[in-house]
Amino acid sequence: MEGSRPGGDLCGSGPEHGPSLLRIGYELCWATTWMDDANRWIAPVLGLPELPFVDFGDALLRERPDGIHWKTGPLVDYANGHPFAWVDDEQSDLDQAYVTAHHHGSGLLHHVDPRVGLRENDFHALADFARSLEPFGRPRHGHVPNWAESASDLRASR
Repeated sequence: MEGSRPGGDLCGSGPEHGPSLLRIGYELCWATTWMDDANRWIAPVLGLPELPFVDFGDALLRERPDGIHWKTGPLVDYANGHPFAWVDDEQSDLDQAYVTAHHHGSGLLHHVDPRVGLRENDFHALADFARSLEPFGRPRHGHVPNWAESASDLRASR
């Protein structure tokens, strides 16, 4: 996929995506293999400020024998029981089952096609999830992809 290098073409992304994400009310945080480098290479392209990032440590790119994505456990740990939204192109039903079984808050796993990136319906899904939690507080964590690599993403938290 073109855009696999830092600063490459980011499919379906642009400087309007960052402000649109910030308006939803999530506290954004990178959850990508780029980790802190996403602040240097991706944030400016998306119109985002410098953000905290999830350090995946030993879980980084380590395949699990149960088929659950390597990011799922660390993201649930990072959410620490708070509602979160995770937007990615690699989640599966196994990941949803893991979140349901191991996370003590609401969790939205939202798939985005990496060939087209975030679209209006994706922003609506994130905003609807945030609104659904308003009586209980806005989402603490959410995850939205950066399209510089097939499995990259950005995590939002509040």
